Amino acid sequence: MSRVCCVTGAAGYIGSWLVKKLLGRGCVVHATMRQPLEIALLKHRVHPQIVATPSKLSSPRRARSLSSASGPRRWRVIYTGSVVAASPLKEDGSGYKDVVDESCWTPLGLSYGYNNEGLDGYVSAKTLCEKALLSYQGGSDSQRQSRAFEVVTLLCGLVGGDTLLPFPHGSLQSMVSPLITGDETWYTYGLKFMQALLGAVPLVHVDDACEAHVFCMDRRSIAGRFLCAAAWPNMRDIVDHYRGKHDHGLNPAAKEVEGEGVRVQAATSKLLDLGFRYRYGAEEVLDCSVECAKRLGVL
Repeated sequence: MSRVCCVTGAAGYIGSWLVKKLLGRGCVVHATMRQPLEIALLKHRVHPQIVATPSKLSSPRRARSLSSASGPRRWRVIYTGSVVAASPLKEDGSGYKDVVDESCWTPLGLSYGYNNEGLDGYVSAKTLCEKALLSYQGGSDSQRQSRAFEVVTLLCGLVGGDTLLPFPHGSLQSMVSPLITGDETWYTYGLKFMQALLGAVPLVHVDDACEAHVFCMDRRSIAGRFLCAAAWPNMRDIVDHYRGKHDHGLNPAAKEVEGEGVRVQAATSKLLDLGFRYRYGAEEVLDCSVECAKRLGVL
């Protein structure tokens, strides 16, 4: 019998890629979206026989994938989180912890140099939503076993690579922002923001991010928090890569980077210990993002 999955935000950057991947595995996919136009987009870009209903949920991206895992009553919520919820900043604002792992939670309300209403709201929402979901997993072993579903949160780094969408997603524009001339917005509130908040700019290819979702779906039992990034370069590493490899020309703003010399590394291998492997390293993520941006006319 085909596995049944629900993908919310199915017309988005990660969601559309995940829907296509699940359909390729023979899964039955229920896709939820906010606008009828998104349904038409998904049919055109992913699969012409998709049947979807616009969602009226106030938080339609609360969980990316829900799948039947180990019997009729054991379901699993796999939440597409973000590394912005796991900042290694110290609570007193005195700097960074030595490393970042799944025990790190972003201290909300702390100034890190690039605060604004939009970014603060995003960081707060990602952090609080994840904490609320994980709280469902609390209690004794017997209580956890009686839960209706398991909760997995995947804290994805800056996602790049390719896209099924006809326009560049914000994370893709942030990824290639050192090469975008005439506009410093994504460079400042993308790369500089992440470097200041995380002490690095963790990267993951969209295909690896979706493979991680499927990997967690396929496990007989899995729950908890997992960082999902193939590499943890800093901002200088990214700018230097572009300078040395791509002749498009750097954004003049790229002469200045945030956190010169700061590179907080991840001290975790939770996903890898379970057998997951990334296919794309940092250079491949960056180079694939450049090719995608050229195809979409961003570069």
